[in-house]
Amino acid sequence: MLDKLPTEIIHLQLRPEATAGFAACVWRQSWGGAAVALQQSRERAGAADRDLVQIFVAARPGSAAWRKIVAVLMKRGVVVREGLGRRALARGPLAMPVLAILYGLPSVAVDLLPAVEDAAERATCLVAAAQSGHRELVELLAREEMGDSVMEEAVKCAACAGHAELVAWMVRSFEIPAQHLLVQALKEAVANNETKVAAALLAHPDLSPSIEQNTLVITAAKSGHANMVKMLLSSPGASYLSVGRIFLDAMDAGDIDMVRALIDAGAASCVDLDRADELLVDACAAGRADMIELVLANLQLDPNITYHSCYYPYVVHFETYYAAIRHGHADVVRLLLAHPSADITADRTSLIQRAEAEGHPEIARLLASHRPRRPLRNAASTSSGRSPQIKPAGAKPSQDRPPKSRKKRVRKWKKKRDKDTIQ
Repeated sequence: MLDKLPTEIIHLQLRPEATAGFAACVWRQSWGGAAVALQQSRERAGAADRDLVQIFVAARPGSAAWRKIVAVLMKRGVVVREGLGRRALARGPLAMPVLAILYGLPSVAVDLLPAVEDAAERATCLVAAAQSGHRELVELLAREEMGDSVMEEAVKCAACAGHAELVAWMVRSFEIPAQHLLVQALKEAVANNETKVAAALLAHPDLSPSIEQNTLVITAAKSGHANMVKMLLSSPGASYLSVGRIFLDAMDAGDIDMVRALIDAGAASCVDLDRADELLVDACAAGRADMIELVLANLQLDPNITYHSCYYPYVVHFETYYAAIRHGHADVVRLLLAHPSADITADRTSLIQRAEAEGHPEIARLLASHRPRRPLRNAASTSSGRSPQIKPAGAKPSQDRPPKSRKKRVRKWKKKRDKDTIQ
């Protein structure tokens, strides 16, 4: 039957725009068909927001049909709602020039800008250009009267996106006090873990040294940015006011990257050791062997954390070992026993019995095979600080006898007391 139809009708029936709508042509990247479908339809051509965004995702700026589609949508005032992925702004619906900027098409945006008359839309274009790092567009739009709030938002967006050079240029060029812009940009850079931008802003000559860096450190710590915390603490004028609490919070949460960054920054001396002991027991219960190894190596913590009962019988419990045994963490027990000051002699039997009762024979074997590292009796120095007594040459055997026991000394003292009383 097709043989009887004219050639142009056959061609029309085989073209995509003859059967497919605007959205289908967009997803097929058939820009000619999309242009025809757009001309034959009203406003949005039945397209959803994702269809309009797809125009810029699969953009072909060199295609005349593609540019015609964008121009028609721009003329009809078509906008896209906010919340379409990471490129969306928090300024409400986005027009065609804003989408072109956000999706890396500054030349298309420059062609569309003359048709933008609304001041709010032009302000959104400035913010989008700052976020995308297009300095030429920022320079073009910054010549207009946008208002201080728009300028501040543009600086914040540039700092969030990590455009350090653009932020520095905007601070120099905008007619707003540099100190205010620097502080706003610095807060945004810290909150978004833009280390390079924050370092450049901290070294800016116009930044006042009286800035409250403790707040910045807390902000970075709450966001979990370990590298940012380390950079802030290593910068001139750093504040260590809250690092002790931050260290304990990170240790409690098991954030080993934050703990390591704080230790590298020299914050170990600011930690409350009593609270750290409690968190060490919790880490043993949770099986955080890497965290335990790190804090034992850098903090003055004793792995033999004990609990002494106040009532008879006066027993001693090693809390770290019991916490690890209770949850079956053999690697933690091995790590605690490997510490130079490890000594479980006072409660070895109870620990072994607990490990066997909990069904962990490997831990029981570890505990049974451990021997504390005690100094030799004739060492060069003693724990009391006294010099060791060296046996003189030719001394009699009686001079090398061990000291008398306490019972013998008490008996001798009582005998002397009774003798003095009788006399």
